[in-house]
Amino acid sequence: NEGTLRDAEAALAEASAAFAAWRDTDPVKRAVVLERAADEMARRRDELAGVMVKEAGKPWREADADVCEAIDFCRYYARQAPGLFV
Repeated sequence: NEGTLRDAEAALAEASAAFAAWRDTDPVKRAVVLERAADEMARRRDELAGVMVKEAGKPWREADADVCEAIDFCRYYARQAPGLFV
């Protein structure tokens, strides 16, 4: 299922429209969302790395490391956000 430029523009517009609501959401609830995102990325780690290999031509080790880094960032910010924004 290939996306188009129109799909990307629509996704950006939707994300932009949702920003204020996300910004104003309780940081503890935002942390829960980030943890769930990290869990889902961890569950789909091989699939996500495979997309990077296919779409960006990255070597497997680099693609896998990028996915792991994204998971780590989500977990880090989930731990940090409540203390920073409460």
